Amino acid sequence: MFERSEISMPIVDNTINWVRTLPASLIDGVSGVPAAVWNNPGSPTTSIMVSFKDGVAYEPENLWGISHFVEHILFRGTVNIPSLYEISDRLESMGGRISAYSTRDMTAFWVKILPGFEEEALYVLQELIANPGLKEEFIAREKEIIYQERQRELNNPTALGSNLIESLLLEPDPISRHPVGENSFIAEITPKTISNYMAETYHLDNIHISAAGNVTPKMGELTEKFLRAFKNGKKPERAEWKLNPPYDPENEIFILPGHHKTQVHLSVGWKFEKENEEELFAWRVLGSLLGSGYTSLFNAELRERQNITYVCTTGTNFYWKQGIFKLNLSLDIKNLEKALVKIEEVIDNIKNGGLTEELFRTAVMKHISGIVFRMEDSLEAAKILGHSLVRENRLFSFEDYFTGMRNTNPELVMKIAAKCLTADNRKILLQTGSEEIRSMFSQAVILEKN
Repeated sequence: MFERSEISMPIVDNTINWVRTLPASLIDGVSGVPAAVWNNPGSPTTSIMVSFKDGVAYEPENLWGISHFVEHILFRGTVNIPSLYEISDRLESMGGRISAYSTRDMTAFWVKILPGFEEEALYVLQELIANPGLKEEFIAREKEIIYQERQRELNNPTALGSNLIESLLLEPDPISRHPVGENSFIAEITPKTISNYMAETYHLDNIHISAAGNVTPKMGELTEKFLRAFKNGKKPERAEWKLNPPYDPENEIFILPGHHKTQVHLSVGWKFEKENEEELFAWRVLGSLLGSGYTSLFNAELRERQNITYVCTTGTNFYWKQGIFKLNLSLDIKNLEKALVKIEEVIDNIKNGGLTEELFRTAVMKHISGIVFRMEDSLEAAKILGHSLVRENRLFSFEDYFTGMRNTNPELVMKIAAKCLTADNRKILLQTGSEEIRSMFSQAVILEKN
């Protein structure tokens, strides 16, 4: 077994900001665009990601779902590349791929290509984001696709539970809204709605660029050319108004009716605030300890020793200082009470000094190896860089990250668990059609499935 002092990362930290140095004459009025690159000449691929602060964290109250819809509709066609097929073919014909995703607080467009095709990749991204077609017929078709996407989630209890427990914990902040948005608004979206929103969101003062893998030395020059297609704008601001949920936000237990009579999908989540970087790294270790791999404490207890669940997944998300930790299980109803007891026992054991040095070292190594494995993939590396630019407003440093992990300790992790994994910070979601569960939790809020 290794000692913590032996943990090291034998990869040069070469994230750089290669766009802030652009001459002002090239892009009038721009002081610099946040950008980062991790160059790995040995990588067989190159990935480029263009990201924006966006999502329900920034959307106005009357435009709920617009950012997710925009992310979709842009792939329907541009002025010069008029269809999804042709957009994809431009890259797939040279061995590349293109896609996008949106979260509660950002939207990202990416390409993954073989080295040497960066210019074509950036051209397609430029067309996609800066020169969209926005035809009425495309918008009408995409509304149906969005509806089908939502239906798919409603029929996937793990995905639904994970998203919904997070929303319940984040209320009444606007970021708690489901990223897909409200059907009534989506039905009314027009080309003008989209173009107006894009003008306010997709501009030089909100664009972030990251690249990783076998990156060409010409990337800076190619990026300058790419950015000339965008205008200046106003930096986005977080939505600060509050939601008004139809139930007491202090409620702890929620039931979402389903068709299963003997099964229950259980989602448990905790909301907490991180006060400093030390706490952030301690949370990363704690999340790994509880939920990463078959050696995680929850999996070892609930699946291996107790044999009461097949699904045993966890997730940790941070939105500014706000953190969310969530656990998803799928159980026979007869095991529900036992599962809730065992979850508390696992947590209480950590709080009360049960984190051994061996468990701690294993959790640290699992987390670090997860970062290393992501770095092997140029797209995952580009995402790491891009998320740091968008969410933390800084360049990601591999060296600083691993130093932070080395500097944490079991005592701090146990302190964080005791501070944050409490009943006061917790909410429980039960997806089931069982009347027995309703009787067991008579004070639970009954939610509507929509």
